[in-house]
Amino acid sequence: MPWDWTREQAEIYAELQREGQAFIFARRITKSFDPAEGTAAFEIEKFEAPGLVRRLTAGRDHYFAADTTILQGDTMLLLAGGTYEPAVGDDVTMGAETFAVKAFSALEPGGVPLLWYVLLRRR
Repeated sequence: MPWDWTREQAEIYAELQREGQAFIFARRITKSFDPAEGTAAFEIEKFEAPGLVRRLTAGRDHYFAADTTILQGDTMLLLAGGTYEPAVGDDVTMGAETFAVKAFSALEPGGVPLLWYVLLRRR
């Protein structure tokens, strides 16, 4: 019998809700583009998902692609899978500060996203 990864996903989500906090993500979605004027109309989509902030440790954080640049002051967010798929360029609000998503990767056994590792940088 195959492992029920969706059950694991629900358990991780519940654990992050209990132990973490809610994070607000904002993504700019282009709705139309006027080539004559060179302007675009867009809207901001907002998403909320539970997560947990984790400090990055030099030499031990191998969650991102090898060519990912990690700067001093960058932060990693562990985000519940199955709620929201991050994208580079998204904004994340933590308290009164805004961060930009710089990189992300998934823990995704059996094609079920259990957890997102999200690299954040202050705007």
